[in-house]
Amino acid sequence: MLNRPWSSRLRRAALARTPMGLVSVRFLWPGLSREQRIHRQLLLSSVPRAPRPAAAALSGWLWLRWSAWFGWRDAMRTVRARGDLVEREWGVTRRRQLRAVLWCALAHGIPPRDFYVFQLYRPERRARAWEYVYGVETAAFHRWRTGAGDVAASYDLLQDKHAFADVMGGLGVPVVPTTAVVPAFEDAAGMARAFRELAVDGVLFAKPRHGQRAQGVVRAEVHGGDVRFSALSGRTLTDEELDRRISARRGSDDYVIQPYVGTHPELEDLGSARDEAVTVRLITTARHGQIAATCGYLEVPLRNRGRGYALFEIDTATGELDGADHALCFAVRAEDVTSLRELGRVAAGRAVPGWSDLVAHARCAHRQVPDLHSVAWDFIVGPYGPVLLEGNTNWGTAPLQIFHGPLLAERTTR
Repeated sequence: MLNRPWSSRLRRAALARTPMGLVSVRFLWPGLSREQRIHRQLLLSSVPRAPRPAAAALSGWLWLRWSAWFGWRDAMRTVRARGDLVEREWGVTRRRQLRAVLWCALAHGIPPRDFYVFQLYRPERRARAWEYVYGVETAAFHRWRTGAGDVAASYDLLQDKHAFADVMGGLGVPVVPTTAVVPAFEDAAGMARAFRELAVDGVLFAKPRHGQRAQGVVRAEVHGGDVRFSALSGRTLTDEELDRRISARRGSDDYVIQPYVGTHPELEDLGSARDEAVTVRLITTARHGQIAATCGYLEVPLRNRGRGYALFEIDTATGELDGADHALCFAVRAEDVTSLRELGRVAAGRAVPGWSDLVAHARCAHRQVPDLHSVAWDFIVGPYGPVLLEGNTNWGTAPLQIFHGPLLAERTTR
């Protein structure tokens, strides 16, 4: 039985540290609310296709591991990291936070991190807990919203960075130029050799040809024959670390080499000292043949904070930044809150350069994949205007819900 086609999917899924969605005894009760029915549907759709006994055993195994160990561990670690900050800002003691986090995690499968992102320590937010879409069910939620049609061609286009850039560039949408497409590297020495052979100095990025959300991306500084590799955070990668990154994808994919695109002068003071551009994410939705700009936000890399980012909502009609205080949703430390709030005051009221063009480019791009319900388009706001990086189908829903409210609320679900 373990050699059946579905058995490998089950073995991979069994290694997960969380359930495949929200899991609650309430799902067995009659008279579920609309939101609870959706969560139950998302959970069932996440289980790999297999005979029912095998699928049930997998679900039980994941829930047992979560309720017996990982749920407790994640809850205590998260409260330890964020508890003092919430107690100072909201007066909710760490003991009360831990009780609430454990209840949400063990009784319903809500990840402890999402408990803080959506501020469920506030009673009025916790009363609406069923209206949120959580990280463990993001992929299932997007599949549910897109529907049952055949969307493989659209997924393939967005996954292939090189083909995507060719198509969008042919439509007149500005894209990051491709310096080269090279075969998969064998090791760190092979990657360094490939960059030297390009004979291009400056900051370059090596990205797996297929993929999204910056997975597997390596940053390279090339000066003459000297090549230094680092993570997107700017942290230098040793040869051993680089070998591990490469080995995870060895032989499976080509790499696309692209140059660094700077930040527009009007936004430079918001960015960090490292060579990482200020970016915009614009989420578009397709409904009844119309493409609408649903939500946009600016992502600003924070100074001296590794992969940390500040997110500021953008008015989709005007392109103006909202400096509203959402620091506690994203921050872990007190100094993070201070930095985010100061940056919010600086950003408030500014307009994103070239905003109307950016929206037009996103709508044009979405028209090439009209069978997808929603796509998150990532743009660099470069020195000469917006430049499209990629489109994401499995985009994280937390920022949209922080800015606009829970996705499963009647007014936001379409």
